[in-house]
Amino acid sequence: MYEGWTVPMDYDPLLAKLIGYGSDREQAIGRLTAGAERVFCGRDQDKYSLFRRILGDEDFRAASSILGFWIACLSVAGRNG
Repeated sequence: MYEGWTVPMDYDPLLAKLIGYGSDREQAIGRLTAGAERVFCGRDQDKYSLFRRILGDEDFRAASSILGFWIACLSVAGRNG
């Protein structure tokens, strides 16, 4: 693996995971948001587009109504995709 290397289609999907941490939820979400804005993952761009929407959602950021949030999020994704 090196800068500019193209990952084969059948490579381990763990290569495309984005993990963030922080001293609190707000800082961790901020770091994840910054990372998601910089990532480019060719065929998986839609996944990161959804990830950015999730990270920007007020209910997600507030950690309120998580189950309701996922149901609404997946419902919207199904209509758009």
